[in-house]
Amino acid sequence: MEKIVYKDTPETLEYVEALEDGLDAMSEAYLVVFDVAEIEMDDNNMRIGQGFYDVYNFAKAWLEK
Repeated sequence: MEKIVYKDTPETLEYVEALEDGLDAMSEAYLVVFDVAEIEMDDNNMRIGQGFYDVYNFAKAWLEK
């Protein structure tokens, strides 16, 4: 993932840092919830939709940045 900053101002950098912190927290939480849900759904022979895997892959990629 690459960071794009349109104007290099303290306010913009502060906003980008806050956004990145939020995406870090969201991604960490999603990975935990997904792992638990995947186990439960496997146990109940239920299928997880592709959209959930897409978000999972995004979260993993974001945290590897």
